[in-house]
Amino acid sequence: MPNLRLEIGGRHYDIHCEEGEEAHIGRLAARVDAKARDAQAAIGGINEVRQLLFAALMLADEAGNAATAAATPAPPPRVAPAIDEEVIDWVAARIEALASKIAQS
Repeated sequence: MPNLRLEIGGRHYDIHCEEGEEAHIGRLAARVDAKARDAQAAIGGINEVRQLLFAALMLADEAGNAATAAATPAPPPRVAPAIDEEVIDWVAARIEALASKIAQS
């Protein structure tokens, strides 16, 4: 099992992961680190546990918003209303009559 050394919120953590997961875990750690630093900057002077708590809450909020957006059904496609065949016949007859008038002039 590979060993990884992650930096989150200015602290180092050594973990083990499955073979081939190093890059993925590194990307996840970078996201957690960014949120931990955001929490530290927003609140300031908080201990490590609270910093990671707020980072976890921010990430959970993002995940919840993404899940809600994914679950919201797309609006139905706009469909042209059906046109009555009588209306189509009337329009066609009108166009033919106008064409005939133009041809006579």
